[in-house]
Amino acid sequence: MSTKILIHQDESAIERTIKCIETFTPELNTLKEKFEKFTKEQFSDEVFKVLIEDKGENIIQKYLNSVNKELDKIGIINEVTREGLIKSHEEVITQFRNSIKSILQNNHNEFGIVRLEYVSFKKSRFIISDESMNLIKEKNSIYLETKEEIELYNQLKDTFSTIEKAKEKIEKAIGYKLPEHLKTIDIINTNFIKEYGGKLIFTPKDIKMFINTYKH
Repeated sequence: MSTKILIHQDESAIERTIKCIETFTPELNTLKEKFEKFTKEQFSDEVFKVLIEDKGENIIQKYLNSVNKELDKIGIINEVTREGLIKSHEEVITQFRNSIKSILQNNHNEFGIVRLEYVSFKKSRFIISDESMNLIKEKNSIYLETKEEIELYNQLKDTFSTIEKAKEKIEKAIGYKLPEHLKTIDIINTNFIKEYGGKLIFTPKDIKMFINTYKH
């Protein structure tokens, strides 16, 4: 089993995603109220997922099925009469459809686009579950996974540590901390390491000259 290394996690993007959802909660509560008023049923996470997926069309179809069943129950079989009674529900259906569509289409605020797939409805409120929180973090994380990536990472990490130590030795040798305009990488590249024909060449002969030039 390969080991992956987390090298970056965008905390700012994670925070924006969370804030975006939290800011949109009043609209989600309105969505819940619209559903309960339209269906006279209790809202649930399952209902919420269906609403997101088809913008209420499944709920509307269930509503019409319920109307037809009620007409069957009271024995109304005349097609014209049935059509007229069903038509009387059009206004409330249209209002529900438009309100759901409006809420779900205006799913953005100052923090960005609301990622509703990360939202759940649990214990009578909208939340970001632990599972969704992990998904948000994963989406905003960068991992090294292949053997080549990890080997390069380890080598560069060692190189960084070596350069840090070299900086300390340079400052000790010249007797002061390097000013901002003198970069350690530039000093090493200019004075101690050359590259010719695709090969790196270490030039230690310049160490004495460098120290004499910069030492106080």
